[in-house]
Amino acid sequence: EVEPSVEVEPEVEPEPEVEDEPVAIAEKPSVEVEVEVEPSDIGVVALGNFDRQQPSRAQLNALRRHVRLLMSTFNVPATRLRTHQEWAPTACPGRSLQRYMVAKRDHGAFG
Repeated sequence: EVEPSVEVEPEVEPEPEVEDEPVAIAEKPSVEVEVEVEPSDIGVVALGNFDRQQPSRAQLNALRRHVRLLMSTFNVPATRLRTHQEWAPTACPGRSLQRYMVAKRDHGAFG
């Protein structure tokens, strides 16, 4: 005689709710690429207030990799690499990131 089997579904715990909290930049480098103004322009965004803080090492490494890749992929010479404040009257990308970008561009770090 065969005994009937009973399937028991495992109890699944509900996913915890995620609150809208800022992500620590050092833990998760945030660099986004988007097309701005014209289809021929590429904007790279690093999240943070770089008038008040320094970009993290992870952000700078990701930024350098992305910019190099974009310049190589789309044949962009270093002479065409500009920050937001070099295109328009704005504080973006902030004093510390502006200094970094200008120094690296002037020393050929982007290609």
